[in-house]
Amino acid sequence: MDENAIRWKVTDPLGNEIVLREIDMNDHIISDHADKDAAIRVAIEDEVKYTLQHPRFILKDKKFVNRWRYFDLAAVPFGEDQKLKGVGIIVEVEIRPFRVVTWYARRVIDEPYKDEELIYDARVQRASHI
Repeated sequence: MDENAIRWKVTDPLGNEIVLREIDMNDHIISDHADKDAAIRVAIEDEVKYTLQHPRFILKDKKFVNRWRYFDLAAVPFGEDQKLKGVGIIVEVEIRPFRVVTWYARRVIDEPYKDEELIYDARVQRASHI
C-alpha cells in the first residue's frame, strides 16, 4: 500500500488542511480495534469529516505537544437505532497538511479539560492566539 495515499482531506475552521491517509485508516483506526469498535469507527467516518470542518472545540493535547483534539456530538449507529455520542478526533499538527491519527465515539466525552489550551470554541467562533 502506498504510504502516502490520501483517503480524504478537509479544511478546519482555522484554515488548516487535514488528511486521512489510507495506511492510518487501515492499520490503526480499523485494525488496532475489536471488530465491533472498528465497525463503529467506519460507520462514523462521515461524521468525523464533518466534525473536523465544524468542531465544537479544538484543544491542544496535554500529553503530545504536536497533537490537537477536535470534539463534537454525532449520531452513532447503535444496533437498529442511533445514539447521540461524543466524537473525538486526534490530529497530528507537526507537519502540513495535518494528519488524522485516530477517532472514537463515547457516551460521554470525559477528556481532561482543565488546564488544556483551548484553540477553538464554536460557541464564540473564536480562535486562541494560534
